[in-house]
Amino acid sequence: MARTKKTNMETADIKQPAEEEQSVGLILKNARSKRKRDLQRIADKLRIRVQYLEALENGDYKAFPGQVYAIGFLKSYADFLGLDVDALVERYKKETAFLEPAPLTMPIPERQILLPHPRLILGGLFLVFLIWLVWYFATYPAHEDPVLPPIVEEETLALTAGAPKNELSKKEALSSTQEVPSVSETIEEKTTEPVKPATPRVEIVATQEAWLEVSEDDTIIFSKVLKAGEKYEVPSASTQMVLKTGNAGGTEIWVDGQKVKSLGPVGAVRSNISLDPEKLKNR
Repeated sequence: MARTKKTNMETADIKQPAEEEQSVGLILKNARSKRKRDLQRIADKLRIRVQYLEALENGDYKAFPGQVYAIGFLKSYADFLGLDVDALVERYKKETAFLEPAPLTMPIPERQILLPHPRLILGGLFLVFLIWLVWYFATYPAHEDPVLPPIVEEETLALTAGAPKNELSKKEALSSTQEVPSVSETIEEKTTEPVKPATPRVEIVATQEAWLEVSEDDTIIFSKVLKAGEKYEVPSASTQMVLKTGNAGGTEIWVDGQKVKSLGPVGAVRSNISLDPEKLKNR
């Protein structure tokens, strides 16, 4: 009898706390275990690093770059497991009320500035100068030829000798009004308008602090935390680029000067958003 009571006491000690007393991490871990889902596969499906999902289950909230990202990842994970998203977010806020917000830091790839060799620079300058010389001498107007009086042939003089004076005066007046065009007037002036750089069709504007990542074929083209008011102009060379944002409500997309449909609420994580201008217009 005593042994049975002892066994019951030990079983009571290892019982898990009631659901209303469980932490966010324990609720997530139990829900995943109940569904027998692998954590790495869930991370691949949600496109969230597995260490962030582990941090949620272990209650290690300092592993996140900021509270916005922790809440965004929590919403995606809870929604995938079929849990009450709003209730878990409120419980998370109560658990982290005493924590100081960690500074928001995201790794930004350094840009390498490659300068050409000095010989190439000098060679390019010499080639430009040579082209300018050829153009200058090809378009430089020749010396104007002196205007010579019209040659009057003997036959014309003979015909006009017997003409009346009034007809001669008309002919003289007509010949005096004729002007000989100069060589410089035959050269056509050619003007070329400067080529205006093509303006990007798609712009991403941050209305709140938001982390953005633009990639193409699993190659990251742009990754940065934009502050409110900053924007990123999407190159128009390809239509295969996609966007991932950690704050959908704080991210706006403009196509040809028009704002497209909102990506989602504040703090929501959105990924695989096509940056094709035509697809964005039809969202």
